[in-house]
Amino acid sequence: MCRVRCQPRDILRVLSAAAVSLPLGCDAQIEGQPIRTSVIFGEVGLAAGQFSYPRAMDAWDDSLIIIDKSARLQRLDARTGAYLGGFRMPRWELGKPTGVTVGPSPFDPATPVVYVADTHYHRVAVYPIPDDPDADPKATREPELVFGEYGTDLGQFVYVTDVALLADESGAVERIYVSEYGGNDRITVFEIEDQQIMPRFSVGRFGDGKGVLGSREIEFQRPQAIEVDHARRELIVLDDCNHRIARLTLDGELIAWIGDDPGEAEFLNPQGMTLLEGGRVLVAEFTANRVQVVDLESGASLGSFGVSGRGEGELANPWAVAMIADSAFVLDSGNNRVQGFRLDAQRLDPPWFGLRSLTSTGGQP
Repeated sequence: MCRVRCQPRDILRVLSAAAVSLPLGCDAQIEGQPIRTSVIFGEVGLAAGQFSYPRAMDAWDDSLIIIDKSARLQRLDARTGAYLGGFRMPRWELGKPTGVTVGPSPFDPATPVVYVADTHYHRVAVYPIPDDPDADPKATREPELVFGEYGTDLGQFVYVTDVALLADESGAVERIYVSEYGGNDRITVFEIEDQQIMPRFSVGRFGDGKGVLGSREIEFQRPQAIEVDHARRELIVLDDCNHRIARLTLDGELIAWIGDDPGEAEFLNPQGMTLLEGGRVLVAEFTANRVQVVDLESGASLGSFGVSGRGEGELANPWAVAMIADSAFVLDSGNNRVQGFRLDAQRLDPPWFGLRSLTSTGGQP
């Protein structure tokens, strides 16, 4: 898939705006209009709070964890963009990460960590939550844990894209799902056993077919983002180069595709997502330069926001989207910034959401 390289526009400002009202339960679209932003922060550079083409993001408490193409992981206050800590990954010459997930440690549900899809090093790297605002974001830091290596066998990876966690009611990790592309184009399922991360099975192969409903015979072209829907007991997959969403059982059996049939939402390179309450998902589309809310049961679009451009509320190749309370945050990668806006929706909180108090920064954007 072609990745358009865009020239950045430095911008750092906070705005006020009314909430975007989401037309729940209907197919109404909000097309061709800039997002009514409530906050914008970020500019090109390598200093704290600056970006060099950011392309991975997740929310933690009232902050955002963001990784850019300089292999720097930064934690920023979602209300202001203030730097709360960060570091540079130790290896980046071959390429930079494309996915990040915040959740409990695989061996200790009371300890929040950052799982990084270390794409070009064929592994998942696990780090503690950054918490030192005086830390040099260019100083390298070794991961506390890594798993995976190059290859096509079970437990090996080509290009890792994302990580999703399945946890029990106490927040203890039961499974780790890892997506990849580069020929494997699959999702590998790991389980925790005797303080080890053990590969159990994989789902998917490279292709543009639909596969077989009710089975693990599924074809992907760059499964770019994955999320576990704990409420519905499903695995949601963005099949980037096939421009669609897959709904799978937790054991990897195909339930449905979204984006292939008339009347369903349409996508142009769905790149990042966050799950919402009520069986919905908020999707960032790299090529369409927008974010879209989709009903997972019907496949209908409930609204899309954003247009291509450099101005306020305009997007250039967004890679990721996150939710904090009733605010959505779009990683506006080509513009080297984050844009936030009010949304009449709430994030679907995972079982470990109570861990947020361990690193609370207080307030909401």
